[in-house]
Amino acid sequence: MFLSLVAVSVVYTRRLSSKNSVMGVFAQPLEKVIVTDTGPIYGRDAIEKHFAELFKQVHFSNHIAKADQYSPHMIGTTDKAWSNGEWSTTVQGQNFGPVEIKGYWSDVNVREGNNWKDQLETFNITPAPAATRSPTASPSNQ
Repeated sequence: MFLSLVAVSVVYTRRLSSKNSVMGVFAQPLEKVIVTDTGPIYGRDAIEKHFAELFKQVHFSNHIAKADQYSPHMIGTTDKAWSNGEWSTTVQGQNFGPVEIKGYWSDVNVREGNNWKDQLETFNITPAPAATRSPTASPSNQ
């Protein structure tokens, strides 16, 4: 069961890195919600539209998703589980980058037959560290 859940993450990661297309990310029907850093996106149509617009503006590479060492966690029965972890990716836009971004993710999966389906996915983007100030020159003693 654990390997099946890991496979869901690995497959999604490979699709995002290699395809950079909506159909690459969504090779199977998904009924879910993605909670992003800018708000929730509900249902397949809205999610497809979101990624179609995103892929027109940016290209992703080097996408890595790492599950937390204690994931997955079963919810009540063996047919529901949640996982969490960290991610990173390189983004290249038309007028910026490449730049590495990273953050944390979580998801809820439900088993249907022998397959696991995402129902809810959340992620954040970790802010870049604040720039360190250079030491100011001390006034000279004249």
